[in-house]
Amino acid sequence: MKISLAFLLLPLLVAQAAAAPPNTSSEVDAVYLVYARFVNTVTQQPVSLQLLPVQPPTKDESEDRKKTVEYIYEPDPKALFEALLPRYVDTQVYQALLETIASFYSAQMVAM
Repeated sequence: MKISLAFLLLPLLVAQAAAAPPNTSSEVDAVYLVYARFVNTVTQQPVSLQLLPVQPPTKDESEDRKKTVEYIYEPDPKALFEALLPRYVDTQVYQALLETIASFYSAQMVAM
């Protein structure tokens, strides 16, 4: 199976975008990951996921009723974010790669 060149270059582009300070003139405004999400053997859905800048999750009505809790971070939030961002991006890219491979083999099996 051939791996697209985009999957090989994506970590470099993401690292470049993450290293650029916000609100500056960088070459990359946003990084999107487009892949085939594996639902079941006969269904795969195209998905477009924005990797950078990281968007906070959307709030549901049930979450509005919940009490908000403040957390105390041992390392400052900036250091924590700088440590977690590369791992988050790597995990998202790896998940997309696995789902794309699963979709490919599923479509190949159904076609036989």
